[in-house]
Amino acid sequence: MYNENKIKLLKSISGIAIGILLILVTGFNIPVIDSFADSYFDIAIKKAGVSYAACRLVNAGVSVVKDSDIELNPAGVGVFLAVGKVLDPVDDMTDKAGVGSSQPPIIEGEYHLPSKG
Repeated sequence: MYNENKIKLLKSISGIAIGILLILVTGFNIPVIDSFADSYFDIAIKKAGVSYAACRLVNAGVSVVKDSDIELNPAGVGVFLAVGKVLDPVDDMTDKAGVGSSQPPIIEGEYHLPSKG
């Protein structure tokens, strides 16, 4: 019984010591890891910015074109074509990718948490 308590105490003390050590080490700079992380972060931010700008540009262009329609009068018969409606799904996708990229996708229906028991 005495041995078990002693082992638990040693484990607790070592866990606390490791936790304090990890907290103190976070303030130190490790040049190799820091430079790798900085360059990776810079590249990732640039790629994300370019992707976002491309999505917004495509979205703006498609939004303008999707409101266009063509009216033809061959041989006196009027034909009205809503050409831009074909681009509506593309507009929806770019709108969600450009604006709601930080939001989780919406799944239709309800989500139920599993019950305990």
